[in-house]
Amino acid sequence: MTSKLVNGFAKMDVDTMEVIVAAAVGSVAVAAMLGIGCILIMKMMWAKQKRINEALGKEWMHIVAENADNQQSLNTLRSSIRSTWTSDFALTKSSKSTEHAVAYKTRDDCAHSFICINADLPRTFANNPLFNEMKLNGNLRWVLHGVAERYANGYLSGMHEIAALILLLLPPADAELLLLLLLNNRRYSLGPVMANVTDVVAHFSSLLEHHLPHLKVHLDVLEVSPMHYVDWFSTVFVHIAPTEEAIVIFDAFIREGWVAVYRCALYILSLLEARLMETNSFSKCLTLIRSFCSNPSTKRHGWISGTARKSLAKFPALTESECDWATASKLSQLS
Repeated sequence: MTSKLVNGFAKMDVDTMEVIVAAAVGSVAVAAMLGIGCILIMKMMWAKQKRINEALGKEWMHIVAENADNQQSLNTLRSSIRSTWTSDFALTKSSKSTEHAVAYKTRDDCAHSFICINADLPRTFANNPLFNEMKLNGNLRWVLHGVAERYANGYLSGMHEIAALILLLLPPADAELLLLLLLNNRRYSLGPVMANVTDVVAHFSSLLEHHLPHLKVHLDVLEVSPMHYVDWFSTVFVHIAPTEEAIVIFDAFIREGWVAVYRCALYILSLLEARLMETNSFSKCLTLIRSFCSNPSTKRHGWISGTARKSLAKFPALTESECDWATASKLSQLS
């Protein structure tokens, strides 16, 4: 075969050879231009998305800061974070002498937290290239170390994924401040939820009974409880939702508090209600719930196209006071 090709080329005249070579060079040039054009378009789209993310991140900071319990402590904490950002985790003289709304510990006190952080960092959205840069340049580690030093309970499992999502939209110092506010602020109370998610799950069970009563009875018969899909609540869907949808839900969480999370959870179960009601197996029922977020076929149900927005239309009457799990927990303890 090779010899036939060689003989064929040998029999061609010079003009034919020149035409073939020119065509080949032209094809390579066109392909190269198309490749460069695609790269430039992708860079422009990425730059535009980055500007949108930065604007959204600043809006998050503004919303949460307005709900801060103590504005003076907030300003002190902000200045402390920015000073340690320039000194590589070191506790500066000024920050040591200042009182904060949250605990402030030495690195020795955080040894266990640092060990847990080192274990969780490689697992942070391991299959998503969007998060590779923050892991390589140390920004994610810096934020988690800072939170471990300042938050009363140190590092808690799940913080790494929420911090990574915030870092997509904010610089490290602001990301650390926002995460600390979410952990401590009563409206969000992410810290108590990560430490003990039981109260949040129990309150969702009561909402499920009120809004989807038939499904609640069916799940109770199969002994499927919200504790079996607890990561919906412990990481505010960040752990299991596609990144673009996780940002939307997290945005709704910052604007509305826990009502946004409960509304999304109710919406997902309402989408699955017909199929769940037909299932009489504990394992099949649980697989259906757990696989919803990662199953590509769920696109037709609207997960990718806007769970947070569609859940608002589905459950418009759900209020923030109705979703105040902390108050409900205290009242149940008193009774």
